[in-house]
Amino acid sequence: MTATYDKQNDWIVFEWFNPQTGKQQATLESFNSVNPVIHAQVSFDSASGAYTYTYQIGNLAGAKQILDDIDVKHPSAVFDAASPSPESDWYSTENQGQNSWSWSKVKGDVRGIPAGQTVSGFSFKSKGLPGIVNSTFAGKRRVKFKPPSPDRESIEVQQSFNRVYKATVAQYPDKFGTAVTRKTIGPIDPPAFNAASAIQNLITLVNQSKAQGWIDNDGIVTSLLAKLNTAQSKVGTDKATAKNTLNAFMNEVSAQNGKHLTSEAYALLYFNAQYAVNHL
Repeated sequence: MTATYDKQNDWIVFEWFNPQTGKQQATLESFNSVNPVIHAQVSFDSASGAYTYTYQIGNLAGAKQILDDIDVKHPSAVFDAASPSPESDWYSTENQGQNSWSWSKVKGDVRGIPAGQTVSGFSFKSKGLPGIVNSTFAGKRRVKFKPPSPDRESIEVQQSFNRVYKATVAQYPDKFGTAVTRKTIGPIDPPAFNAASAIQNLITLVNQSKAQGWIDNDGIVTSLLAKLNTAQSKVGTDKATAKNTLNAFMNEVSAQNGKHLTSEAYALLYFNAQYAVNHL
């Protein structure tokens, strides 16, 4: 029994000998040979108090697999989920107990998103505030894995396979993963409002946005943090100044949207600041 990593195809090939049928092979391919990218945009409807979360999802060039399953976490409840057009090509569902929404393309000439392509039109609504959540992606396997089975192989072959399989997992752990994870924006239930905590959360979100690459300019980070620090220092004694400073923060976030802030950073910072201002 042997196991070889096929770099070109990015899968593991197990080989063994059967006295009756000769050399046998079983090809194992994980779900993680995709290279996903996700972009989020958020809009707010003041009449309903609901946020619309819209996603554009791509599978970058060079990915070995078609992007098959898409899953976005939503710690806050969602509704009115939509899929790319034509919606009938997509299976869309809530993952019960997991606080996530999934999409999978089940119809059409191509069942999924091929390497080098991007698809828009994934969305849902929620009354939860924008926060940083995980999104996971799985690829479509190109081959079916058929390991040695009791009705085809001896006990010795099965035992040998189990030993080699365990050793191969230890040697190539990333080839046995089932999904690729990316950070994105999704709805999160806000805690009971506390002004100081809300501003501290904004400070954290600025730093996290910089770490994620959603803010690409250190000067902008410094400027945004300075405003939040001022608001933090005033919120206990001068709420009017704190509120005005948060409004200035929101204006800067809006001005930098699409420049030094991505749509993800804008959604996180603007709407969480707006929530804080409305509750001060």
